[in-house]
Amino acid sequence: ARENFHVHHRELTKKSQLSDFVFCCKLFCKSRPLIVGAHSNIDTRVCLSAASVSGVPNRFRYRHVSIPVKSKPWNHLIYRKCATQVITTAEKIAIPLREDFHLPSDKVITIATGIKAPDDPPSREEAHQELCEELNLPATTRFIGQVSILRGWKGHRDVMSAFDQIASEYPHHHLVFVGGGHGEDYLPPFAEKLEYSDRIHFVGHQPNPWPYFRAFDIATLASTKGEGIPQSGMQAMLCGCAFIGTTVGGIPEIVTDQETGLLVPPSDPDAIAGAFRTILTDPKNRDRMNAQIQCRQPPCQGAAHGKPHRADPVGQNCWMACQKRQSAALLGQHLPKQRAALPCQRLGAGSFIGLLSCPETGHLKAKRGTTHLGQCRAIRPLQRSAA
Repeated sequence: ARENFHVHHRELTKKSQLSDFVFCCKLFCKSRPLIVGAHSNIDTRVCLSAASVSGVPNRFRYRHVSIPVKSKPWNHLIYRKCATQVITTAEKIAIPLREDFHLPSDKVITIATGIKAPDDPPSREEAHQELCEELNLPATTRFIGQVSILRGWKGHRDVMSAFDQIASEYPHHHLVFVGGGHGEDYLPPFAEKLEYSDRIHFVGHQPNPWPYFRAFDIATLASTKGEGIPQSGMQAMLCGCAFIGTTVGGIPEIVTDQETGLLVPPSDPDAIAGAFRTILTDPKNRDRMNAQIQCRQPPCQGAAHGKPHRADPVGQNCWMACQKRQSAALLGQHLPKQRAALPCQRLGAGSFIGLLSCPETGHLKAKRGTTHLGQCRAIRPLQRSAA
């Protein structure tokens, strides 16, 4: 356990839902959490229904992809009854949920995905040189790239087909894909069939993607479905890349077409190739977009100390500082006013939030646990002083 939290590891599967439900009911009745949150399908069915039966007062359902939710009786029960709050990362996700499940507007809220800027990013020149050396290419090489998991709906094939169209016009440019996933099995063979396959590179998963963004002239995200607010788009714009995204999910919520980036229809290699030409033919277009991004930076003040935070240049809903304040404020709305009177509550299991409220300090900490399902990741604790 870290940060004084107990973490209960339990693998949630379709076959074990009944026993998992009983386990969660016992756990919730014993630990009496203030908030339970669920993220994916199975843990939502099991954990939110168990939390509802066990009398947990605040039950959160998270939704971060724009894939439509089927209007089935079970989903109506989850979203209308079991969940007391639905949290999404984009309005593109929130609006259909409100409409399809007849939910009050204040029950479905959007907290846009946040990013944290690197403390000491390399200069664009340094990053470019390092990538040239990594790929054993001459210093005159320029780069177009996409940083994302290698998955069918991320549009890698469309990007490769678009690049193959323009490669002869821009002989110094190479295409670089950063990321791992199932696509490692079928995307390189697809690339080998293209005329300019020798200028397409797969560098695999990289724990630190920032140098790659800094090395790219253009970053793409050619998703065909499913996107919420993509971190890679915000990271690209923060690094000074010209960004090309599709009109899918929450991507248009962080890009103003022709001003802060370029938007193209999904599954349209011709449109992507046209966007490449728009930027590469006249580099001033990239400079103009970067200038627009910079002038749209909102003033962000520190939530606790009134100190300015470094802002991410991607629109008012997508700043890390604002996202943290929204999350902290949301937690604050669902906590008893007399926090100091609460005993210490410890919880961390599945994909629900564990809370710790200490009478000695009056501080609240929240941390998400981990599961074997790969759907949850530990997050840094939020601290909020007692009122």
